[in-house]
Amino acid sequence: MLKDSLPQFVREMREMALLLNVDQVEVDRMEAYIGEVIRQFCISSATYSIADWEREFGIEKNSTLTLEQRRAQVLAKLNTRTTATIKMIENLVVTVLGNKSVEIVENYQDYSFSVVIRSDYVLENMMMAKSAVHNARPAHLGYEFINKIARDSLMQLYIGMAGRKVKEEMDEIDLRRRKRKFYVGITARMVRTTEGDVTK
Repeated sequence: MLKDSLPQFVREMREMALLLNVDQVEVDRMEAYIGEVIRQFCISSATYSIADWEREFGIEKNSTLTLEQRRAQVLAKLNTRTTATIKMIENLVVTVLGNKSVEIVENYQDYSFSVVIRSDYVLENMMMAKSAVHNARPAHLGYEFINKIARDSLMQLYIGMAGRKVKEEMDEIDLRRRKRKFYVGITARMVRTTEGDVTK
């Protein structure tokens, strides 16, 4: 706040209080504008400057993509400029997909590697991640993407009781004895959590 930068006796002056109230609105507006401009210098927070970032990296503008997908595309292009290592490719896929559960499995005998992604759903930026890996990988290595999707687990338990009373009379002298029969039945259905492979 502008008031905090002034001494106490100046803040208490009636004329200064009026000036500070009027100026504070402009100062707040200017700070918000400066903050927005600063956010444009970072790809992950860019909004209206994303077209400039795309032009800088030679990416063709595609208005059908969302802002997040366009940011991911620019970040993928930025990250492909380094030497291709397992860690670099893993970081590249994490950056594009926004998913932390990524593992690279090397297949030495096939001269290839597998990108294993564990998620709860099919990821929307998968094609961008494949394109980024294709451009970043060494040309002599093949690759495949495996999306391991965890299915939801479901457990239902049904418990029921049924019974009936049966009256019996033994003798005229004997007291009435009551006998109860109860039938208890339990049924359960369990669907376990499994992982499925989706390969393309």
